[in-house]
Amino acid sequence: MPDRQAGLYQLEVAQHPAARAWARISVGLSNLRAVVPVERRQVSLRKSSVYRLEGVGESGAAVIAKKCRRQYGLLERTIYELVLPNLSVSYPRFLGMAGDDDEISCWLFIEDAGNEAYSPLHSTHRTMAGRWLGALHASTTSLPSDLPLPDRGPVHYLRHLRSARDTIRENLNNPALDREQRRQLRRIISKCEFVEHEWRRIEQFCRGMPETLVHGDFVGKNVRVRSGSTGIEILPFDWEHAGRGIPAVDLAQAAFSSTTFLANPDLDAYWATVQWTRLGFEAVQRLAVYGTVFRCLAALHWESLRLAYESVEWPVKNMTLYEAELAKAVQAAGWRK
Repeated sequence: MPDRQAGLYQLEVAQHPAARAWARISVGLSNLRAVVPVERRQVSLRKSSVYRLEGVGESGAAVIAKKCRRQYGLLERTIYELVLPNLSVSYPRFLGMAGDDDEISCWLFIEDAGNEAYSPLHSTHRTMAGRWLGALHASTTSLPSDLPLPDRGPVHYLRHLRSARDTIRENLNNPALDREQRRQLRRIISKCEFVEHEWRRIEQFCRGMPETLVHGDFVGKNVRVRSGSTGIEILPFDWEHAGRGIPAVDLAQAAFSSTTFLANPDLDAYWATVQWTRLGFEAVQRLAVYGTVFRCLAALHWESLRLAYESVEWPVKNMTLYEAELAKAVQAAGWRK
């Protein structure tokens, strides 16, 4: 590329909002080679954008820039700065936070953890996930009470259930839905009502459980796998759904091999790492069952928000998958109509 063209390209790249935000917290953009959008499947409708800033990190490494709502950015910053450094778990380094021009959003910057995504079908990944989550949960049973973390207990997921059910009902008359799709959505409403009726079982079980830091969205799109001098490590990120609650949702298990929105961490590896003497393995299994219920309800809620639009094929297909996993979790819980 001729020098003049290269100079113009560099100037254009430096004007990208992610690059301008990085310049506010770093020494400059002299090594910036490109700003590349990161393709990531969105489960919820929270507005966020992710880019890779090539060349601006340490020794020319890339930096990940994420634009999100300020309230979620502050939550992630709290976890990266005040919680994770005190734990013996791996995670991508937090590099800073900058406000956005719109004064509503912010930019978070973390090290690029690479491109190898976590797979719930990979036994080694699942084992590493179980150990990592065990270390996370075991180390955060005594978090400071004044740490600004949202509640992620049963009440939070009951709100997801009710919001999902109500949103589906509100959109049943969407003309884009055909008869079979409406039938599927009514079945999901019925399943939500049944789970709500049995919710006291979850609440009763959870009363005796310790509260920990939970990631809340521990799935392949939010975890990278990296090989280092000490072996394979996993690096979870995206803590927008994190908070303080019983360690259930992170342990969610898929009943169907085609399901990829659940991480399926190995429960034996988790239990071996947790070593809570008053929490037996059967309790861990029950946590995973209820965690699957929690995760499916959250996914149903997020997906239901798409039913208000003309394109409904994929939302209904996804919700049918979530309902199938929810049905299996209900069956595993021993609930019967």
